[in-house]
Amino acid sequence: MWGKKHKKSKERSKKVIDYVLAKRVVRGVSVGFVLVFVGVFIRMLVITQQVLHLQQDIKTLTEQQQAVEKVSDIDHRALQFFMSDFLDIYVNVPKDSEAIKTREQQLKPFYAVGVNQSPLTHATREKKNYSFVGLKREKERYVAIFWVHYVVSEPVEKEKTEQDKVIKTVELKQTEVSNYVAIPFVYEYDKFVIVSEPYPTSRPEYTLSGHVVQTLKLSDSDRVDTQEVKGVHAFLEQFFKKFVVGNRDELKYMMSEPFGLDGRLTFFKIEKLDVYTHGQGELQALVKVGFKDMGGFVFQTHFSVVLTHQDGKYVIRDIQYIN
Repeated sequence: MWGKKHKKSKERSKKVIDYVLAKRVVRGVSVGFVLVFVGVFIRMLVITQQVLHLQQDIKTLTEQQQAVEKVSDIDHRALQFFMSDFLDIYVNVPKDSEAIKTREQQLKPFYAVGVNQSPLTHATREKKNYSFVGLKREKERYVAIFWVHYVVSEPVEKEKTEQDKVIKTVELKQTEVSNYVAIPFVYEYDKFVIVSEPYPTSRPEYTLSGHVVQTLKLSDSDRVDTQEVKGVHAFLEQFFKKFVVGNRDELKYMMSEPFGLDGRLTFFKIEKLDVYTHGQGELQALVKVGFKDMGGFVFQTHFSVVLTHQDGKYVIRDIQYIN
């Protein structure tokens, strides 16, 4: 009797063990499947992230390449001519209040409408030197970067005692300053317009990742000799006298496609002229011209003029307003 019970008990135990083992096997297989699924899922996430990073890298490189192409479209000579004229006025800050008002009026044509000039301090500035450093693209605008060297002069109050009396004096303290300056501008229809006041910046990196996509290094070897400059100057003086009148019969001998103004302005003088070689047998003249309106007010305009030689004389192939 006891033997039969013991035999049944062993059979039940074996069934329980088999059942438990089977459950464990099923559970282990299930866990295995889950772990495999989780592993695959994590791997897919990693791959997805890598693909997204790759797509972002490609997008960034594409945008940077487009920035390079857009920056390359800018006439760097014209930009240098325009900005150097701006810096000659901007960096110098006079002491006299009337001279300060004149400075503000001279800067207005360089700025976009609505740009407010910051109030000046009691210090004066005198430009010593500057050089073009780089050019970068920022969304819908460009930023030109310059190294600028100038002297700041400011009055400093000092006290000294003489015969038990405190005497206050004012001395002029001069400090030489060199820093990098950024000038935001837009470039549309071959014209430059500064869209906000210059601001200090750090030394740029000449890499795509640093977003400085072009350096401005213009060779003096591209400039023409003094005799050529004199010839161009004389030609342009005669041209602008006729240009303001707008007589096409006279201008057709000076321009390949003649056009002019309507006679409401008069030519005042050529205030600045740079002449460079430009392609095969051509010259590029960058010229700052003073005009007078009917009220006698004198204002300046910058032009880029491409000249060719025809029958031993200059002919204007192209003329563009720079600002």
